[in-house]
Amino acid sequence: MLVDAMYARCCGLYVLRAPVPTTIPLRGTDVSAKVVDFSCEVQLTQTYHNDGVLPLEAVYLFPLDERAAVCGFEVEIDGVITKGVVQEKQQARNTYERAIARGDQAQLLEQKKGDVFQMEVGNLAPGQVAVVKITYISDLKISFDAVRFFLPTFVAPRYNPWGEHNPVHGSSSNRHLPEGLRVQVLAIMPSTITRVACATHAVQQEMLGEAQKVCRIQLAGDATHLDKDFVLEISFQDAHRPRLAVEKGADGSHACMLTLCPKFELDEIPCELVFVVDRSGSMSGSKITQAMGAMKLFLRSLPADCYFNIVSFGSRYELMWPSGSRKNGADTLRAATAYVDRMRADFGGTELLAPVDAVLRSAGVKGYERRLFVLTDGEISNTTEVMKAITKNGKTRVFALGLGHGASHELVDGIARAGKGTADYATEDDRLEPKIIRQLGQALQPSLTNVEVHWNVSPPPPPESERKQDQEAKQAAAAAAEGEKQSGGVFGAFEGVVGSLLGFKKQPRTQAESPFVQAPFVVPPVFHGERFLLFCLLKPGVEPPREVGVAADTPEGKLAVSLTPQPQDVFEGSVLHTMAARELIRDLDEGRSFMHSSDKEPSKADVRREIVRLGTTYNLVSSETSYVAVQPGKGQPVIVREVYYGPVIVARPQPMPMYMSACAPMAMCSAAPMSAVASMSSAAPMMFGGGAMFGGGGGALRKKSARAQPQQQQQQ
Repeated sequence: MLVDAMYARCCGLYVLRAPVPTTIPLRGTDVSAKVVDFSCEVQLTQTYHNDGVLPLEAVYLFPLDERAAVCGFEVEIDGVITKGVVQEKQQARNTYERAIARGDQAQLLEQKKGDVFQMEVGNLAPGQVAVVKITYISDLKISFDAVRFFLPTFVAPRYNPWGEHNPVHGSSSNRHLPEGLRVQVLAIMPSTITRVACATHAVQQEMLGEAQKVCRIQLAGDATHLDKDFVLEISFQDAHRPRLAVEKGADGSHACMLTLCPKFELDEIPCELVFVVDRSGSMSGSKITQAMGAMKLFLRSLPADCYFNIVSFGSRYELMWPSGSRKNGADTLRAATAYVDRMRADFGGTELLAPVDAVLRSAGVKGYERRLFVLTDGEISNTTEVMKAITKNGKTRVFALGLGHGASHELVDGIARAGKGTADYATEDDRLEPKIIRQLGQALQPSLTNVEVHWNVSPPPPPESERKQDQEAKQAAAAAAEGEKQSGGVFGAFEGVVGSLLGFKKQPRTQAESPFVQAPFVVPPVFHGERFLLFCLLKPGVEPPREVGVAADTPEGKLAVSLTPQPQDVFEGSVLHTMAARELIRDLDEGRSFMHSSDKEPSKADVRREIVRLGTTYNLVSSETSYVAVQPGKGQPVIVREVYYGPVIVARPQPMPMYMSACAPMAMCSAAPMSAVASMSSAAPMMFGGGAMFGGGGGALRKKSARAQPQQQQQQ
């Protein structure tokens, strides 16, 4: 439809049914972050203002770090603060829909993808202001000797190879928010801060205290627009100190975090290196130039004893050498360099599954371990299918390099996890050389096998009543077995059998029934210089470990280390509990959890129930849980004849006679307040809070069915 095409090219927040896009002002966005050691707590505050004459619903997609655990949601309207509650996803949607139908004000926060969230602000009255606060926590990556705080600022268009509806669109438009965007970071480190750097934006920094362990960082100027991701690196002394942190929760349970940065040097092994390079249309401009530069660095750094090949992909894919990888040498290196020089972003869409699957299925070079490198901006929508293909193969280690601003962390981090490799990112502002050299070095390391973590915890002792019952049952069973044995009865030939053949049922033991659950369940790979991170949730009553051991086999023998919690690493709170729960949910989503460790695959319903349990227990937005908040209104229901559901603002006008005709959605046009009408050129930008993150991606929006009309309105 024409209306679909027009609105699919728009950016920001809009009333949909209007002669031209009508902006719903997102007045400003504030980001306040507290970085403590290797974790952060971020509060995102968005201020919405309806300056029109009709009640409206704002539908807004925004990006968050793929590692984020969204654990707080509150809304302030007319001075009244309402805290959101976490419900099962469909239940939360129903709560929201019923509130809107009653005329109440409501807000809904959902996860659309691993790194994309959607918020709906419903029934915002004319002239009314809504202040929405979202809180999330996350662990931080290490970039060499610095922690890396990452703030995504727009959702790039995600290509869908099957042409299905995709709610994630984007644009690189560079326009200002009405009242700007403010970012402030408070860094609290365990030792002296040695460097604060932001290659993406100009920042101001202020050291607090003589020890120089605390620093306040903010964007230069009162407010700004963000047309690219905000990346902050903070270096401090002893950044690689291994530690075992123990947190006691309000219910008496404990959560542990094990982190260390292994250091070992082993001989490189012969490898076959296959480079899969994104040449889709979304890579045009600086990103394809960056990909070409990265490939030339890889080629110049190849070891003498290796085989390699290059695969270009987009809507189609091609292998530089269709017959297979070739030995590194002067001729092959010259041919590969010439091939890279001819690269252009001219392969259409971004279909990563086919080339990855083709490489994984092909025969490798005998005597050489295969390593797969993916260079991409990550703008695809079928991330899950790609990860499943890599996990199913299980033999090829996969390394991913995300290019440019807006690269999907869900894809880049996800395929590295699935392939037991590493992920890194390079923006136009980063130096490629150290990233390429480090990732190539990691790929050439021999695989550390049989990685084991020993948490050294024991089940809590059972209550006195259970111990007494258990002892009596054992005594009775032993007496019965002894009697049968002496009388030559049926049990005489089965010493030790104490259960009844008529009523015994073996209870399967899973990790969920053990004294702890580990996340991620599959121990991540161990690389020299790469942070190793594990969480552990202990049941209430289980004493925390006094020592944890990590061991792995290498070609040179076993390597091991043991850690004990230091006094400064033992505390009370809920941060580690929440981060551990988020990691458990990711395991469940990706099919690598404790529930998937047995021979029998768990049902989707069982996995879903466990995700809902974790989400509601730890107040987390997830694939199966959402936040919802409701403020009672005047009880006047809203009539909606047709709603187009896409990355735009949807208008939900109160009942008026002119809307009762059988007109198309554009029937609303004559009622749209002229003061609210804005041309496409004046649209607010994407960013963290409302601007050019939508549009530019083409694609049609999907029409959503009208709500069932309340009975009292049907009688009018």
